[in-house]
Amino acid sequence: MFRGLDAIVLHQMRIRLREPIAVFFDIFWAPLMLLLFGTIFKAGADSGMPGFRNVDFMIPQLILLPIIVIGFFDFTPVVAQERESGFLRRLQVTPMRPLVYLLGLAVAAVIVTLLSVALTLVLGKILFGLSLHGSIGEVLWAFLLDLLVIYPTAFLLASISSTSSMARALGFIIGFPMMFLSGVAGVPLDLFPEGLLKVANWLPSTVGVKLTTAAWLGQDMAALRWETIYGVLFGLACIILSTRFFRWENQVSK
Repeated sequence: MFRGLDAIVLHQMRIRLREPIAVFFDIFWAPLMLLLFGTIFKAGADSGMPGFRNVDFMIPQLILLPIIVIGFFDFTPVVAQERESGFLRRLQVTPMRPLVYLLGLAVAAVIVTLLSVALTLVLGKILFGLSLHGSIGEVLWAFLLDLLVIYPTAFLLASISSTSSMARALGFIIGFPMMFLSGVAGVPLDLFPEGLLKVANWLPSTVGVKLTTAAWLGQDMAALRWETIYGVLFGLACIILSTRFFRWENQVSK
């Protein structure tokens, strides 16, 4: 059922790691943002809430940053580029299914994301005294939900894009609001006007930030059960639509 999955994962990892720009944004951007904003906003200082530092509220947002960057700005145009180059047409004559190809991209994306998150957490611990206030199990669950709400959305954009230029444009159009309207880019949601805040609360990335923050701070995850249900249903819907509209070759170019 998953024949060829390992080959796709290795192929995508080679593409990512041999491009310096991709390595910088995929892996090192989040740690550098922690270093920058952590220095400016004194991440190691007390937050005003007993037992919490400012860095404890930054980390959940920075965990989402590489997921969004890799999903919308990296893998979305890669799928369209491989379709234009004819690489996907060659895969079409193999027993590989679209779901296996997309799953291979997802696995490679998760590996790169984990590298970025690990560097961010280590930097936060060393420089700012970062501590985990919740359980590891809940944090991992929130991380899986983050992946579920972001990556399928990015893959859906790749599936419906007829060209790499279109995929890149859609990635920016969707990816930047995902960052700036969810707090991932460092803009607090408290500063948003009421109308914009209502829109932001429905974004998958905002749901991810809320769940990750609650898990990291040890808050009651049950209070976010509707956000959890929404995130799961949204992600599953995007997975179904991604496989439904996926094309091995560009029909427009025929």
